[in-house]
Amino acid sequence: MKENNIASNKIFESSLSQLFRVIEYGISRIGLSKVIERLRSSIDFDADNQHSLHNIIIECSCKTFGENWEYIKSKKRLGGRQLYLAQTIALLLQKYALFTQIEIAKVMNKNKSSVSKYVHKMNFSNPKSMTRDEKEYYDKFQKIEIRIKEIQSN
Repeated sequence: MKENNIASNKIFESSLSQLFRVIEYGISRIGLSKVIERLRSSIDFDADNQHSLHNIIIECSCKTFGENWEYIKSKKRLGGRQLYLAQTIALLLQKYALFTQIEIAKVMNKNKSSVSKYVHKMNFSNPKSMTRDEKEYYDKFQKIEIRIKEIQSN
């Protein structure tokens, strides 16, 4: 009986430690007030809906890009529209679902280094220097982001 309590305490401590690391990471990226806001909206969202936020992000992104999720998850090399879709999903999962790159890699069936590249390549900081394709994908990204915010606010 005592061994079960010790094991349960270790699991709880590990989970709690992981939670604090994720919160710390979120605070460093987006600030304390936004982390609190997103945690509250995620809890409310998940409690009221059968789909989790990450599934909504994936479904909405695939629909907007007109691509198949199974193809994105495959081990095939991605290019063009599929690559932009993978980058979009990775960034949105990090930004709205507060997934770590390791968690994103698991969901996407990719390695962490690929996810890191996806997130870093989605840099729309200078719209004037975007190519025509990048502008098109940026518009799609914004459309998906607006939809996610609408879903979170309802």
